Amino acid sequence: CVIDRDEVILQIFADRAATKEATLQVELARLEYSLPRLTRRWTNLNRQQGGVKGTKGEGETQLELDRRQIQDRVVNLKQQLEKVVQQRNIQRNQRLNGNIPTGAIVGYTNSGKSSLLNALTNADVLVEDKLFATLDPTTRMVKLPGGEEILLSDTVGFISDLPHNLVDAFKSTLEEAKYADFLIIVCDASHPDMIACYTTTVQVLEELGCTDKPAIVLANKMDKVEDAFAVSRLKSLYSPVLETSIKTGAGLDALMNQIGITLHELCPTTTYLLPNSRHDLVAHIHRYGQVESIDYTEEGILVKSRIQVRFQGPLHPFRQD
Repeated sequence: CVIDRDEVILQIFADRAATKEATLQVELARLEYSLPRLTRRWTNLNRQQGGVKGTKGEGETQLELDRRQIQDRVVNLKQQLEKVVQQRNIQRNQRLNGNIPTGAIVGYTNSGKSSLLNALTNADVLVEDKLFATLDPTTRMVKLPGGEEILLSDTVGFISDLPHNLVDAFKSTLEEAKYADFLIIVCDASHPDMIACYTTTVQVLEELGCTDKPAIVLANKMDKVEDAFAVSRLKSLYSPVLETSIKTGAGLDALMNQIGITLHELCPTTTYLLPNSRHDLVAHIHRYGQVESIDYTEEGILVKSRIQVRFQGPLHPFRQD
């Protein structure tokens, strides 16, 4: 039996699916992949009989039955997935409406994304030396050295030329990157073609519309690196690139510091002079930002704070440049 690359990937995804959503996504992808290929299964049966006009052969009848069953199952799976996606969107909107910045860990499959989330949060996410060990996003809280809190999400691994039906099926999972405030791109420095893996990751991010986000690139598994030139090449393509070994813990302190720097760039300290009557705006800053200082003066309430751009709207008229 000869199977193509897409079927191999689908089988790997099926083996890794652990949750209801992942199982539904994989089954949907497999059915949509198999639907246009049904004719191959019934080549041993007659497609059409002679005799009475319009009489259908055994093969054509079976083909129609299979196609109808698959189409019905596809509709049912999409309905089930829609409910799961709605629940995920509710959870995501709750995070987006909060004042905690969010980051997404992305990268080629088996580059160390889940290991990184575990190292930073003790999340106890499944870690295996396998392709696509993670099919469902996991989000955990991380506290930075400066006291700031962020939410980090692990994501499904990328791969070159991922079948489109799989991209569509896992779109809601990949969208963790789309809605994040910043990205951590993990590259496997021990991979024989690390630059190609990085390029694939960037291409997937472009398809998701994520390339305008601040990103930190990790050259991970530096304890196993064999081609130092590839790491230098990566640094010439993007900055900042941090050298890490999640296994040994090397470089993780530098990563935490860089995340802090990225947050300050996303939410620079801004001063607002609010009217003394606008305590609602003071409450808005406390709810959605971090107050560094607040002074009640005759001219108004002078507030120094860091607040994300999406929450700055009602404060713009009172900004002090």
